[in-house]
Amino acid sequence: MWDLLFNGFAEILAPGNLIYLLGGVTVGIILGAIPGLTATMGIAMVIPLTLTLPPIPSLMMLMGAYKGGIFGGSIAAILLCAPGTSAAAATVADGHALAKAGKAIKALKISLTASVIGDTFSDIVLIFLAVNLARVALQFGPGEFTAVAIMALTIVGPASGKSLLKGLITAVGGLMLALIGLDPGTSLPRLTFDLNELVDGIALVPMLIGLLTIPEIMAQYEKRVKAVKAHIPPPSCKDDTRITRKDWKQMVRPMISGSLLGTTIGIIPGLGPTLGAFMGYDAAWRQSKHREEFGRGSVEGIAGAESGNNAVSGANLVPLLGLGVPGDVEAAILVGAFLIHDLTPGPLIFQEAPNVIYGLYAGLLMANLLLYVIARGLLPSFTKAAGLRVTIIFPVMLVLCAVGSYAFNQSLFDVGVTFGFGLLGYGLNKLNFPRATFLIGFILGPLLEDNFRRAMVISEGHADILFESPLSIGLWIFTVISVGTILYSKWRQRQRVAALAPPTPQESEEILEVPADGESKGGYLRISNFAMQLGGALVIFCFFLFCYLVVFPAQVETPGGFGVSALLFPNSLLFLGLLFSGLLALDHIRRRKTYGYSKMNYTAAIRVCSYVIGMVLYILGLEYLGFMISSILGILGFCILLGERKMVVVGPLAVLAPLAIYLLFEHGLGVQLPGMPWLDS
Repeated sequence: MWDLLFNGFAEILAPGNLIYLLGGVTVGIILGAIPGLTATMGIAMVIPLTLTLPPIPSLMMLMGAYKGGIFGGSIAAILLCAPGTSAAAATVADGHALAKAGKAIKALKISLTASVIGDTFSDIVLIFLAVNLARVALQFGPGEFTAVAIMALTIVGPASGKSLLKGLITAVGGLMLALIGLDPGTSLPRLTFDLNELVDGIALVPMLIGLLTIPEIMAQYEKRVKAVKAHIPPPSCKDDTRITRKDWKQMVRPMISGSLLGTTIGIIPGLGPTLGAFMGYDAAWRQSKHREEFGRGSVEGIAGAESGNNAVSGANLVPLLGLGVPGDVEAAILVGAFLIHDLTPGPLIFQEAPNVIYGLYAGLLMANLLLYVIARGLLPSFTKAAGLRVTIIFPVMLVLCAVGSYAFNQSLFDVGVTFGFGLLGYGLNKLNFPRATFLIGFILGPLLEDNFRRAMVISEGHADILFESPLSIGLWIFTVISVGTILYSKWRQRQRVAALAPPTPQESEEILEVPADGESKGGYLRISNFAMQLGGALVIFCFFLFCYLVVFPAQVETPGGFGVSALLFPNSLLFLGLLFSGLLALDHIRRRKTYGYSKMNYTAAIRVCSYVIGMVLYILGLEYLGFMISSILGILGFCILLGERKMVVVGPLAVLAPLAIYLLFEHGLGVQLPGMPWLDS
């Protein structure tokens, strides 16, 4: 084994092979940092370049792009509050909070360090335990996967913030949204409303960009900050640009737990790095003595999330190499790379091509070292780019979000989905509903429903199958302990808050905030917080009730055949939604005397409405004017709406930014952007 590994390092360190690995890592970092361009797209872009290469440099370039892409997503998450990849979604809140406090370099260094450590740990596990761990993963059946999905949903607790009920409601909303598409049991369209674009369900990338990025942009238009204010403030002291001894002490435990959880999740096929990120974040929250910092710039949160998502990238090769079963989409693409070179992943590959396997092992470890070196060199450049004025960066960011969501399926429908979820996320923010739990529910929905339905089919409707094996029983016990821990922690937190100060009416909260530049034209309207919160809860309750009585019976076909109705899972979600929203309404009524009033600024409301109208016009422009013309007009309009009056800056920006994006997507990635149909005709 050691001889083969040393030979692998000797081959990887050859100048030619090292250049391919270096190129793959660099491409992955850059693509991962662009919202909407996933690590999968990075691998897909590199594959044509590897067709004529030998197996080892080919696989190295692909794995370098994958590792770089997973980390690159955290760059946009921290600097722009726009996760470049879904795996970076758990990093957004704490990373961007540190960046807004002038600690962007520190946050990026924490993310990079945790990423490399988690990735290296999973690679070492892969090298020593690949075949044996793959056999354990093979024991997971539908019952075990159902228990895993339920266990994973417990991370809704720490992600819910102050209100567990609001977190549960948005998680149920995410689970319901995941129902759209083909029924996994009957293969019939479900909740598609006769739209062909919804037959495959709602794509994760457009939804992710809209839910997490567009609300941040809308908040900036609402505030209309001064044109001279930088999006990322500069560091105030030397410690803001480095990882201090105190930071290291806080990072150690989250990185260990995140690496262990991410590796475990990577070994189980189908779970992926996004779940690893949230599980690592959840473990960091449970272990922390400073839970109040989570969501506000927690070093532990970033370390746990980034070590968790990157630890998946090495471990997902365990089932691929040991069983021939890809652990996620990226691993499935690697299967094609193996087959191109007449290699079949599985137990026999260790005998047929040991030099390729151990060359791959050596390359994985070397890729981590290169990732650290390259990323450290690029961090100042990324930070300077994000330090531009908001009046410049957010209009360009809006165009990038639209193009990123379009590139996923080359569909303008996905652009509309992105802006639609942006409005939803903005509304959730205003009512203090967590967006992260919605994302968790959406990601886990297919895993939970598919395996639950399969388990019911196999057992002919008997729930005993969920508790048959010792493995599933252990998972359920862990889930119960986890739920108990969350409830006790929430109770203790509420007790401490109550002991410090009695609840007082909230008088200073604002629905649409006062502009930072002191603009106050238009006056304000006072609105009762109690009326707003209770109204929101009742609207959600009525939505679930309407779906139960009208939408689901008309849209979900229920042919029999296995003793359990296809409506069982959807109706269970609706029942939970009605229960949680009803309890939330009662809780608001119980605490009605603690609510104060909010101020709505008329001018800010007009700006938000103008932004929404601008988004609609931009989508129409993409359809009828093409990408270049609509993007030039869009950037001009959004810059002016933000208060940028320097046409010397806005004019060149409006032309050069769309041109750069066009060249990147059309000629670099081979993605055809919307043209000008009126010109073609």
